Amino acid sequence: MAGHFPRGYAEQNRSFNYQKWLQELICDFSSLKCQDVLSSFQNEYHPLPTSIQANTQAVLATDLKLQTVVRDANTKLIKLMERRSIEQVETSLLGVSVHATATSIHQYVEENGVYGITSLTSVVVTAICSLNKRYLLMEGAAAAAGDRLMDLTSRDFGDWFLDELCSMSGNINQLMGLLKERPLTAFEDSDQWKPALHAMQASHRVYVTLQELNIHFRNIILPESLKAVQAQESSVLAFLEQLDSLVEECGQPLDELLSLLEIELRNAIMGMEQTNPDAITTVNSMRAKFDDLIQQSDAECTELTPGQMLLKGFNGLFVTLDSDLMAMLEAVRTVQTPDLWKKVDVIREAKGLQMSAFSSGAVSLLGDIFFVRRVKTMQEFYELCQKMAATLQGNLGGDVYDDDQLSKPVRHFIADFVRKQVIGLPSQTLGSILCTYINALGVDVTAEIELKDIGASSKVAIEDLCKKAVDLCIKNDQFEHVHLTEVSALTSTHDAAWRKQDLARRLDSNILLLQASVQRCQIQLASYQWLHEDVLTQAGRPLSKMVLPLRATVMSEMKKSVQALMSQESNACSVQDKYLQLESSICQRLKWASGANPSLSQTLQDFETAQTNRNTLLQAESKLASDAIKMCNAIRHCEAMRTRTQDGMAADNNFMILLARCQESCNLTESCETTVTKVEERLVEIKPLKNGQAVDAEWIRSVLEHLTREIGVVGGSMAKIKAAVEASKTDVKAKVSSLKTVLSSHHKLMSEVRSSLKAMAKYEEQDGECDDEAPDDVREYLITYRAFSETVSQFMKLATADEITSDIAIEIESMAETILGKINSIYNDLVQFASPLKVEASDREEPSASLNFATALKKTVDKDVPKRPVILRPDLSTGTPPASPQTGTTKVSAPVGKKEKISRDPRTGKAIQERNSYAVGVWRRVKMKLDGRDPDISKRLSVAEQVEYVIREATDVDNLALLYEGWTPWV
Repeated sequence: MAGHFPRGYAEQNRSFNYQKWLQELICDFSSLKCQDVLSSFQNEYHPLPTSIQANTQAVLATDLKLQTVVRDANTKLIKLMERRSIEQVETSLLGVSVHATATSIHQYVEENGVYGITSLTSVVVTAICSLNKRYLLMEGAAAAAGDRLMDLTSRDFGDWFLDELCSMSGNINQLMGLLKERPLTAFEDSDQWKPALHAMQASHRVYVTLQELNIHFRNIILPESLKAVQAQESSVLAFLEQLDSLVEECGQPLDELLSLLEIELRNAIMGMEQTNPDAITTVNSMRAKFDDLIQQSDAECTELTPGQMLLKGFNGLFVTLDSDLMAMLEAVRTVQTPDLWKKVDVIREAKGLQMSAFSSGAVSLLGDIFFVRRVKTMQEFYELCQKMAATLQGNLGGDVYDDDQLSKPVRHFIADFVRKQVIGLPSQTLGSILCTYINALGVDVTAEIELKDIGASSKVAIEDLCKKAVDLCIKNDQFEHVHLTEVSALTSTHDAAWRKQDLARRLDSNILLLQASVQRCQIQLASYQWLHEDVLTQAGRPLSKMVLPLRATVMSEMKKSVQALMSQESNACSVQDKYLQLESSICQRLKWASGANPSLSQTLQDFETAQTNRNTLLQAESKLASDAIKMCNAIRHCEAMRTRTQDGMAADNNFMILLARCQESCNLTESCETTVTKVEERLVEIKPLKNGQAVDAEWIRSVLEHLTREIGVVGGSMAKIKAAVEASKTDVKAKVSSLKTVLSSHHKLMSEVRSSLKAMAKYEEQDGECDDEAPDDVREYLITYRAFSETVSQFMKLATADEITSDIAIEIESMAETILGKINSIYNDLVQFASPLKVEASDREEPSASLNFATALKKTVDKDVPKRPVILRPDLSTGTPPASPQTGTTKVSAPVGKKEKISRDPRTGKAIQERNSYAVGVWRRVKMKLDGRDPDISKRLSVAEQVEYVIREATDVDNLALLYEGWTPWV
C-alpha cells in the first residue's frame, strides 16, 4: 500500500507545513506575513464550508467509483470460480487424464499396425475437417468485427475472441500431433507433409504469444506501471517524457501517420508506386530513436532502474511477437499448395479472409505500421495511468479505470494484429494439410477437383473429399468398421479430456488475473481512503468494508507490536547479561581444562567461535529491532500529524497560539514609537526575558548583578594581561639594551671608515663636476646609511616607550621588517667600496663587477693549498726593510734585480692594497673545514663524518706512499 503513495506523501503532514510557515515568518516577521500564514493554515486544516463541500463531493465520487471497480472485479471473479467449480478435478489431474488417453491411442495403433494407423488418420482428418469449419466461422466473425474486434466475446461464457482462437488452434495442433507421431505409410519416403505441419505449429505459436502478451501485460506491466506512476518514480517519469518527446518529434499525430502507412500498404499490395515516402522516412527515424532509447537502458549500469525495467519488459513482449510472426510467415512460404487445391472451399474461404499480401514490400510496411501502433499503445496506456494517478492522489475527482479499460490499448493492438496479419493463414495451411492427408488416403484430390462439376460456386467441399477418402479406405480393406469405431471412441475421449484440461487451464489463468486485479483495486481503494480519511469521516461516509485492514487498526496494531518489541528487547538484554556470565565461567573452565589436557584446545576454540558468532547475530538482531522501532514510531507520528487525531489537533492549537503571539509581537513592534538602542539590545541578549516577563526594576537589578560579576571576571583577566604586558616590556627593554651595546660597537667601527667614506664622497663630487656621468655610489650609500641609523634609533625609542598603542605596535613591526631587510645591503655595499685585493695570476678568477665580501668568502677552492707568494724576511737584528740589500741577510725570494709593479686606482691614482692570496686560500680552507664542506663543498659533513674522513685519509696507503721517507710515516 505504501508503494502506491506519491513521493510527496511524507510532506503532507503538519510538521512539514509548520516548518515551512515558520521559516517564512523568520524571513519576514511582519503582521502581514502572519496574516498570510494564518490564511494558509486555515485553508489547509480548517477550510471554509463551501470549499469543504466541493472537495468532499469530488472525493466521495472517486471513492464510489473505486468501490464500483472493486465490486465489478469481485463479481467477475465469483462467476469464474463458480464456472471452475463445475469441474472439481484439478488441472494437474486433467493433464494426467490427457496423457492416459493419448497412451491408449498409441497402444491401439501399435496393436493393430497399418490398420490402426490408417483408421486413426481417417478419424483425425474427419475431426480436423469439422474443427476447421468452426475455425473458419470464428475467423470470419473476427474479420467482420473490424475495429470492434477487441470487444468481441463468445456467446456462451463471454470469453475473449483471442482465447477462443488460441483454444481452437491448440485443439487442432494436439490432434495433428497424433498424426505426426504415427505417420501414414505413404509419408514414410516423403517430407511433403512436414512443412505444412510446421507452418500450422508456427501459427499456433503466434496465438500463444499474443495470449502471453495480454496475460503478462495484465500481470506485470499494468500493476507495476500504475504503481510506479502513482509513486512518481523518477526513472519512469523520465522514460515517459522521452516517449512523449519521441512522438512529438514526428511532426504529426500517430493516427495520421498510420493512415498514410495504410495507403502505402494498399499501393504495395496493388503494385502501385509510393505516394507518401516521407511517412516511411518518419517511421525509420522514429524507429532509430526508439532503438537508441532501448540501447541507452542496456548500456547503463547493470542494476536497471524501474523505468528501464518497464521499458525493456513492455517492449520485449512486442519483440517476441514480431519474431514469432516472421517465423510463421517463413513457414507458410515453404508450403507448396497446388493451384487446383485452392478451389477447395476451406482454402478458398480462408484466402478471402486474408487482408494482406505478404510480399517483401508489404511485410516491411506491415512492420512499420505495427511499430507505430506499438509506440501508440505504450503512449495511450501511460496516459491512462497518469490520469488515474492524478485522480487517486488529488481531491478534485477525475476518471477511474478498471483493468479492462487500462488494457484497452493493448487489446486494440492485439485485435489489429490478428485481423491484419494472422487471420486466414492458419485456415489456408490447415486446408492444405487436409488435402495432403486425403490424397495420401487414396483419393486424388486434383482429379476429383477436375472431374467435379464446380458450377457457379467454383469450390469443392472438403467434407465430401474426406468422406470419400474414408469410404475408399474401408472399400480397399485398409481398415474395417470396427477399427474406425474403436479409434473414434478413443479419439473422442482424448479430445474431450484435452478440452477439459484446456478450459481448466484458461479458467485458472483468468482467475489468477482477476484475483490480482481485485487485490490491486482493493489496495488502491484503501490507499485512497487513507489519504482522504479526514474528508470521508467529516462527510459521514463510513469506510468501506472492502478495505481490510483499516488505517486505525493498522496504527493500533503497530503500536502494540512496537511496545511488545521494546519489552522483549529489555528482556533480551537481561538474559544476555546472565548468558555472558555463564559463558565467561564456561570459557574460564575450558581454559583450565585445556591447560591440563591439550586435546581440549579444539573444544575451547570451537566454543569461542560459537560465542563470537552468537554475539554477532545478537548485535545484528538488536540493530534490526531498533531500526524497526524507529521506523514504526516515525510512521505513527507521520500519520498522527497528517490526519485529524488528538495529537494533530493539539499541534494545531499550539501552532495557533504561537501565531497569535507572533501577531501580537508584530503589532506591538509596528505600533511602538520608542526605539531600542544597541546597548539595550545587548542587555536583553545577556539576560533574556522569560515567558511574560517585563523589563522592571527586578530585571534591571538582576542584570546589574550579572554585569558586576562579569566585570569582576574581566578585571581579573585584565590584571593577568597587564602583568604579561609588563613582563614583555621588561624583556623588550633588555633586548633593546643589548641592541644598543651592539650598535655602539658598530658606531665605533664605522667611525674608523667614516672619514674615508667622506673623502671618497668628496672625490666623487669632484669627479662629478668634471664628468656628469660619474657614479655617486659613496654619496648614495652615506644617505642610505644615515636613514638606516635614524630608523634604528627611532625603532629603539618607540620600543622602549611607556605607552604603546596598536598603531605604534604596527609601526614598530614595520620598522623591524625594514631594518632586517636593509642590514645585509648596508654591509655588502660597504665591502664593495674596499680596494680590490691583488692576487697572483694563477689564483685570479674571472672578474666580477658585483663581487662582495660574502661572495669572496664562499668561492670554491680549486686547489688544495695555493702556492706560497715570494716574500722577503727582514733582518730582525737590524730592522732593515726587506727591500734593502744587507749583509748577513738570507735571501728567500727571487733575484732582487726585479722590481715589483705597483697597482694603482685608475681614477684616483693611489696605490691599491694587495690581497695576500695565500692567506685567502688558507682562510677558505679553514672556513670549509669549520663548515664541514671539506673536501666536497656541495655536501655538509657532521663532526663524526669529518673525523672519520681525516682518519681514513691519514691511514690511506696511497697517501702514505707519497710522503718523504725521512718522515717515517709508517711509525
